[in-house]
Amino acid sequence: CGPCEPAELYKGDGYTCRASSSCAVDNGGCDALTTCSQDPESGAVTCGDCPTGMTGSGSTACVEIDGCALFPCFEGVECEDVTAPGVGA
Repeated sequence: CGPCEPAELYKGDGYTCRASSSCAVDNGGCDALTTCSQDPESGAVTCGDCPTGMTGSGSTACVEIDGCALFPCFEGVECEDVTAPGVGA
């Protein structure tokens, strides 16, 4: 058997190939907006926090916070939510 491909994602003897790092494949199951780190001894994956302006768990999903809901404008004034990391305006 030839080498495991692609070499940057997999290692092994060609008979058996495994991910060189769980984080190298699909960000280890973490949300794409977070960092993935893997303990070299246990292999446990840890997902980082969601970016500023977003809520949720890095291991499930990061969802943009509705800034207008958190910071409502004066009654009768229209609020326009802005993309994270901003808030409503």
